[in-house]
Amino acid sequence: MDKHLIIPVVLLITLVYFIIKKQQKVYNTILFSIVFLMPFYQNFFHYRHFIVIIAGAVLYLGGKSEFTKYTRTPIVQSMIVFFCVTLLSAVASKYPKLTITPIIDLISFYFFFSVCLTSFNKQKNLSFTTNALAITLVVSVLVQTMQLLGFESFYIYDPEKLNANTGLSEGNETALVRFWGTFGNSLTFSSYLSIIGIFLFTTYHRNLNKKIKSFSYLVFGFALYSILLTSGRTALMALGAGVFVYCLINSWKKTTITSLAIIFLLFIFSDTIIKLLLDSGLGMVSRFTYSGNDKDFRLQLWTRGLSLFLNNPLLGIGPGNLTIQIAPIIKPIYDQSKESLTIPWGHVENSYLSVLYTFGVLGFSCFFYMLYKSFIYCYNSLRVSLSKQVKDLSCSLLCTWIVIYINMVSNPAFVTDYRMISLTLFFVALSLHNRICNKALLAIAKSHQTSHREHIPQAQPVVSY
Repeated sequence: MDKHLIIPVVLLITLVYFIIKKQQKVYNTILFSIVFLMPFYQNFFHYRHFIVIIAGAVLYLGGKSEFTKYTRTPIVQSMIVFFCVTLLSAVASKYPKLTITPIIDLISFYFFFSVCLTSFNKQKNLSFTTNALAITLVVSVLVQTMQLLGFESFYIYDPEKLNANTGLSEGNETALVRFWGTFGNSLTFSSYLSIIGIFLFTTYHRNLNKKIKSFSYLVFGFALYSILLTSGRTALMALGAGVFVYCLINSWKKTTITSLAIIFLLFIFSDTIIKLLLDSGLGMVSRFTYSGNDKDFRLQLWTRGLSLFLNNPLLGIGPGNLTIQIAPIIKPIYDQSKESLTIPWGHVENSYLSVLYTFGVLGFSCFFYMLYKSFIYCYNSLRVSLSKQVKDLSCSLLCTWIVIYINMVSNPAFVTDYRMISLTLFFVALSLHNRICNKALLAIAKSHQTSHREHIPQAQPVVSY
């Protein structure tokens, strides 16, 4: 059997079993499948096959109304407008045929988002989803560690076909010092680790159970260790920022004092620290201490891509057109292979600019609004919620969004890689679900207050004679 069909077939059999038994555990199965299989999207099975199966299961269970229930929410409306802008951008593009695949992908992404939101809404609590994420993290780190130790059976991707982000150039040789884990791309894997790591750490750390709270530090250690093996500089910085925001939410005074003390110590001992790192002989360390021409390369790429954007600033150059149109412009700094020209989602080493150049100001506004609104939902829920569970999830999501925003600056995978697009939509759905829960609780509390007032006997007016 084709390797791209094995996982969908197994998933289909599992879902059919639960549907026949009429067990609501089907939603647990869907969420676990989404989380656990995410690192393998489009590599070991076709993403669209997966979406058809899980969306079909939800529709069969009566989830049709759920797919259209929240069309009036600002986030979903921004998605709808974004899709309409994409169609206009496709029509105005230079190569309309190249836009077909991205448009179909957008439909798949919306169904994925709807399945996630429906599944969250069917859960009594999200501990199952959190634990599924923890299992996925542990498995990913285990695979990466086996790669570090040289066990070739854990090279789940052909080393010769690995992305360039798995190697570090040193002279005329390339040393494999950036371990790719379950992703096959260490840069993308590092972003994934920082996002999952901060979400799990903050979620477990806010738990009242001391054992679970202690477990949060182990999870954080796993994520940090794995990011170091990927040599992901932006991911490491994003993870640190996420922890800083989390500490700031809990106690801004302690966080400020501690941060100033750490900055002061780093400043005092900076020369000694750099010397120790450079003399350590570890290949991965050089990645953090020496950026080479990365900054200049990215700046040139962003600048050269801007000329294409200015040809049609409102609608951009169109979905599927960025890679092939930018190739002649960036050839002096980066000679793209023929295989890369067939990639439907092009990029300029920055998720925000990739969206802006591809879909123009109109499309970028919808994209940015979706990200902004997700953050605001979490912020408002943390500020006014009456439920500890909602507040805890809001806190975790706020820190997670900070990590996502930072990773998007230098990693284009959030708009080019099916796995990272899905991960982003996963957290968009979770943020919207948290908002829905918070509004429902506030409405119930308000109705109880109103009902209580109605049953209080009205005081009789005092009449003076």
